[in-house]
Amino acid sequence: MAAIGSPIVWSDLDAAGVAYAYVFAAEQIRADIADTLNVLDYGLVQQVGELSGSGSDTVRVAQMGSIGWSEAMVAAGSEVSAIAETGYTTDYTDFAIARYGLAKAMSYTSQILNRPDDITLQRIVEMVPDSFLKTLRSLMCTAGATFSASTGAVTTAWSFDNELDFIAAFHETAGFDGNLVSVRHPEQYSDLRESLRNEPAYQFPEIQSYIQGVRPSQGPGAFEFLGVRNFASTDVTASGGGHNGFAYVPGAIGWVTASTLPVKVENPDQTIQIPEYGLVCEMVSKPNTAQSQINCNAYMGCSAADSALYPQRKLISIDD
Repeated sequence: MAAIGSPIVWSDLDAAGVAYAYVFAAEQIRADIADTLNVLDYGLVQQVGELSGSGSDTVRVAQMGSIGWSEAMVAAGSEVSAIAETGYTTDYTDFAIARYGLAKAMSYTSQILNRPDDITLQRIVEMVPDSFLKTLRSLMCTAGATFSASTGAVTTAWSFDNELDFIAAFHETAGFDGNLVSVRHPEQYSDLRESLRNEPAYQFPEIQSYIQGVRPSQGPGAFEFLGVRNFASTDVTASGGGHNGFAYVPGAIGWVTASTLPVKVENPDQTIQIPEYGLVCEMVSKPNTAQSQINCNAYMGCSAADSALYPQRKLISIDD
């Protein structure tokens, strides 16, 4: 595919073979989207707290420990002995927002010569919410790479033994309720399939056929394996020659936004606002260069929560 820069100009489209100078069958142009995934299926938790008008760019989530299920009552020494008073532990996690942007431009000439079913700036604008989710997913993968506990190594491929080890680590953690999500690079699942294929006990056609299905797609929906909801994404980070996949219970990664409702835009009719996502997109004209431009700003943040409350683990394997 030909790369089209910004601003989008008719001469580039013509050179790429998709301008008005050529005739095509009447078919709607589809976006070439690789690695599409709705991060809201991931068990992410939007943290409570509206930053708009607060004077702060951070939501602080307080945590309490050594109470409730973490603290048993103590047997009394006698009928009249005093009950010893106990305290509790406390901590917090900060979720800070940052500004993220996306801009597209198209020349007047390109807009004049475009076919009705061609790529227009308005059609590009309609895909901006997907760009938001792509950004949030990337931030989620960055947060997952910060998990301190880990299984695997950057020098070896992910194996079936690694799979059993990390699942056992969660089941042996106090308070784990069995709800477990993993996000890994597609290569890590390829390594797992290869390891399963070589297991001596699995050398039967039916089992081998099932093993080939251990292949989470990079589209919506999870693949269940050994009680884990698995997702694949090329947004998973890499460091030291290894993939930083990760697993967690829902709530271990949270995200925050700031509503864009207070933003005063110049042309409301040419603006798209999605306050719950902290997103505002404005269409502007640049007559001196004969261009139309869309500028999108998003205000959001993503961070890992306390591992003492939300079990979490990094899944490391070689990037080969």
